[in-house]
Amino acid sequence: MNHLFSPTRVASFKHVREEEARTMMAKIEKAAKKSEPVDISELMLTFTNSVVCRQAFGKTYNEDGEEMKRFIKILYGTQSVFGKVFFSDFFPITRYVFDDLTGLTAYMKECFERQDTYLQEVVDETLDPKRVKPETESMIDLLMEIYREQPFASEFTLENVKAVVMNIVVAGTDTAAAAVVWGMTYLMKYPKV
Repeated sequence: MNHLFSPTRVASFKHVREEEARTMMAKIEKAAKKSEPVDISELMLTFTNSVVCRQAFGKTYNEDGEEMKRFIKILYGTQSVFGKVFFSDFFPITRYVFDDLTGLTAYMKECFERQDTYLQEVVDETLDPKRVKPETESMIDLLMEIYREQPFASEFTLENVKAVVMNIVVAGTDTAAAAVVWGMTYLMKYPKV
């Protein structure tokens, strides 16, 4: 796993971060010229999604395209499941009663199935020999290489590949965007800092 986050690997994605930052700044400049407000939360979420998707999947999503909308819906669903309070977390014996009655179990399964279907499509696309390789090897490319070579003592499965990719994506989007939004809020509240 050192391959994923080594200083060399992080540096190889520098152009991705720079390109996406320029795109974000162009949006801000366009809004400023028209004296329009900018939703920093939405802008930062779009920015972090774009950067993380390019690094993780090796492809650019059209911000208003169907694939990005689908991805965002899956991402929000996954994040909302993480934020839900399941009765069975506190009282495991109540799982079949409360979590099923409230619909939480069904919602969690639905979110997982959408996520798994999407990630399987990404894995299949990565395995396609006709696929055009991105200019910088993406994280899923590296994970698929690990999957093919099996360098670990225990088996590294496609389920492991999908789990690692989803962890990277979920952890890399909302948390980074939230940190920047809080930082911007602080700077607006205390401009002399």
